[in-house]
Amino acid sequence: MVTEDRRDFTRIPFQRTASLCLGSQCWATEVQDLSLKGALVTRPGHWPARIGEYCQLILALDDVGDDIRLSCTLVGTSEGRLHLLVNEMDVESASRLRRLVELNLGNPELLERNLGNLIDNQMHH
Repeated sequence: MVTEDRRDFTRIPFQRTASLCLGSQCWATEVQDLSLKGALVTRPGHWPARIGEYCQLILALDDVGDDIRLSCTLVGTSEGRLHLLVNEMDVESASRLRRLVELNLGNPELLERNLGNLIDNQMHH
């Protein structure tokens, strides 16, 4: 099931454990959903960050070191969850995230629209 509301980016359900890092300290979290531009994660216990602070979300995809590393801003909280806006990612992470979204969307036109929105957002910021 794909969630699409007033967003430029389609969110996909993605239940996976990840690490949420603030500086050199990391907490375990559970990713609830994911898009090319954001993520919804479970708020870790004793999470000290405030809205507007930068953090890094690291999703391990396998046991050989393939992961997705997203530099994010905490943009909101609700019901024990954190809303993260992706600011940037390295080329490998972008490629892996694109493939993950592509596999979960199952719709090439929707993926192309999401990629177009991502490029437009990058050019205007």
